[in-house]
Amino acid sequence: MIDERKISFDNISRVFAITRYDIEQHQLVNDQSLNIHGENWFRDIFNFVYNNNFLVNANIETKTGNASAVDLIDKDKKLAYQITTTRTKEKVDNTLKKIKTTVFKDYTLKIFFY
Repeated sequence: MIDERKISFDNISRVFAITRYDIEQHQLVNDQSLNIHGENWFRDIFNFVYNNNFLVNANIETKTGNASAVDLIDKDKKLAYQITTTRTKEKVDNTLKKIKTTVFKDYTLKIFFY
């Protein structure tokens, strides 16, 4: 049982590591398509696990493909998620500053790093 759990954990960990690296490489050439796929994947997971209703991926809704400060929006619970591969204090500070200028300023913001 423990061996099976470790094998499963290692497989999941490996997939996340490869995915994160792949996304970073795409970002170097300003290709955000994998980010949006990742955001949609997390949207589905969060909807299932937390019984959220993230119907909107803010990045798909914008003309630029990259909404300011938020990625996923649950309008019913007034909840916004920023999903990012950038793990810096500057990213967090920037997100907190930017959300104050959006229509989501009264939403609860959660930042998820992967």
